[in-house]
Amino acid sequence: MASTCPKRPILEGRQPLKRLTLFVFACSVLAAGCGGSPTAPTVTTINCSVASTAGCTTEVFIGTLSPTPAGATTFNIDAHNFTVTQAGTATFVLNSAGPPATITIGLGLGTPNAGGCAGIAATPISAGPTVYVSNVGQGSLCVAAVDIGNLLADITYQMTVVHP
Repeated sequence: MASTCPKRPILEGRQPLKRLTLFVFACSVLAAGCGGSPTAPTVTTINCSVASTAGCTTEVFIGTLSPTPAGATTFNIDAHNFTVTQAGTATFVLNSAGPPATITIGLGLGTPNAGGCAGIAATPISAGPTVYVSNVGQGSLCVAAVDIGNLLADITYQMTVVHP
């Protein structure tokens, strides 16, 4: 029996299939190079201490802290502003305070506002020097010496802040 189909070369008509195969192969090679999960951006922090000040700023603040008046609803503070240029760890050192030299005062970390330093929670510290370490974010901050209710007269103090 004779075939009624016209004779064509064997590869004729397969060009679209060949192109599709080549396209799928190229896409799979490209997709293989894009595998894996995305990488999160790297956040660099600087850890500052009295012993490690590379990339850090050291500031010394000197002030006078007065006793809180009887019947006051908030404690007296003496605040100092500083700017953190990069997130990291900051170190606060109460170098001296007094008289008497053994006095305990509060150290607070907050954000500057029109009235001084907002959002502080005072941590009791004594001179000697006492070291307080805190994580800090980038931006404007303030450190405050705080009367925690035991001052009988004005005291002077000196503190060092080492921050990113």
